[in-house]
Amino acid sequence: MEGLFFYWIGWSLWIIVTFFVSKANTYRYLASFALLLLIIITPYHFPIGTTEIGVSFFLLYIAASFLFVKSQCGHPLYLVTCMLIVSFAYCAFLCFEMFDPIWVVFNRDWMLAGMLACLVILLHKQALSRICILIFAALNGEVIFALIIQKYGFPFQIGSFRFLDVLSMAFVVVSGWNMIEYLAGYLERNLNPLVKEKQNYHE
Repeated sequence: MEGLFFYWIGWSLWIIVTFFVSKANTYRYLASFALLLLIIITPYHFPIGTTEIGVSFFLLYIAASFLFVKSQCGHPLYLVTCMLIVSFAYCAFLCFEMFDPIWVVFNRDWMLAGMLACLVILLHKQALSRICILIFAALNGEVIFALIIQKYGFPFQIGSFRFLDVLSMAFVVVSGWNMIEYLAGYLERNLNPLVKEKQNYHE
């Protein structure tokens, strides 16, 4: 069932933000409201020619813009360059899938999500910037692909449940990698002094 993974991740994030994030966090209520609104408006779409656009698509653009402002790590031009690289990679995958689907030998959604996550992780080191790049790139990739196939008169839905599933999968992979890096850094900062202290003691 398309959209199941998205709803599962969406409700899980909403529960975490609402009940487990500290009340002192200034963005807690905003994030909780945005997640709940995203879940509610996801089923709604409106047509533009042969293309349908999901209402949630615009909310994701607003959220990505907010993250872009808050995650300015490094030069903004580099962030934009990373977004374009991942966007064109996303669009290229969809084009190859449509015109030559024989090479999609595994689950299509996981292949696309894995490609997006790997590119984002390799292109940037800052955790919040990775999430920002991922969302923006997927959204822009959808728009570019829609513009391409519109010339052929094919119907397409921007921001479909399948798109949200792929975005959720990639988000989970990127967030998981961010957590591993954070844990590795934490252990390195706290274990290294203990090891050095133990070595000095034995000397």
